[in-house]
Amino acid sequence: MTHGRLRQLRLLVAMEDLGSIARAAASIHLSQSAATQAVGDLERLLDVKLFDRHARGIRATLAGQALIAAARGTLASLMGAAESLSALQRGASGTLRLGAIPAASYTLLPPLLEVFCVDHPNVHLEVKEDAGNALLPLLLAEQLDAVFCRAPSSLPAGFAFTPLLADDVVVIGAASHPMAGKANVSIQSMADSRWVMPTINIEVRAIFDAVVLRSFPEAQFLMVSTVSVPVLEGLLQQGNAATICPRSVSKGLLANPRICLLDVTLPARLPPLSPLGVAYRESNPAESLQNLLALASATLKGAATATGTALAGPPAAPAPQGPPGPPTLPAALAPIPRP
Repeated sequence: MTHGRLRQLRLLVAMEDLGSIARAAASIHLSQSAATQAVGDLERLLDVKLFDRHARGIRATLAGQALIAAARGTLASLMGAAESLSALQRGASGTLRLGAIPAASYTLLPPLLEVFCVDHPNVHLEVKEDAGNALLPLLLAEQLDAVFCRAPSSLPAGFAFTPLLADDVVVIGAASHPMAGKANVSIQSMADSRWVMPTINIEVRAIFDAVVLRSFPEAQFLMVSTVSVPVLEGLLQQGNAATICPRSVSKGLLANPRICLLDVTLPARLPPLSPLGVAYRESNPAESLQNLLALASATLKGAATATGTALAGPPAAPAPQGPPGPPTLPAALAPIPRP
């Protein structure tokens, strides 16, 4: 891709973000006349109108939105490639691109990568955090090497999922919540809570709906829906705020003294929460990925010996011989038994 074409992509993105061709041109150090000509060249080349002009500036047409979305993806891929090349120039032996949902970021990745980085200090790691439905398409498109997520409902042929950690749900809330410190709290006692609703595209939302919406048709909500753990942490510090979240995520949140575990008795029949694990392409030849999968597999076996509650999954490929490292991960990865 020529420098000129790359600048055109950057210009399109800046125009949508800033709503003005003058501000967009200035942001990439281009004159307004050159920017106008560049957009005109693209419109003539593609035979479509990319932007509509209006009183407050410009707005992308449907064709423009489609092209800008592709431009964002291209620029992101180029930035990732540039980062990988920079890491190789600094002495890295390879790059491992990982995706992780917030629950996996809190529980699986930190202790796993701590050990992996000791054993493989020259492997450059890139970690992208997002919801599973955003990360799995990147895995299928070979833009990620592995995704740490909940068990997908299905995967195409050639892809596999290894479960690593069982999970369940708990109720947490502000330390100032009226039910804080009380034992065996009924769900009906939570009627006056202000609930933080999980976002629609994650598994715990189905459990939240089955408990909260069914019990309290007129429930009060903090009108924020998020997968961001820091945002959730901030919301839960407000008065009588509460939510239902995975136990795996709660461990990090409960480190904040202004948040507490609420001993709420949940209904016996709830939608199950899928285990946390890792999805990957079975034919991926990257040695660094095989080493990571082998480490996760060895950890699972160690947890099974200690707890007898390990989850079944396909064995990872054996890791090549290398310098000795810690045999297993910290106990934070021990599977959580379901109640």
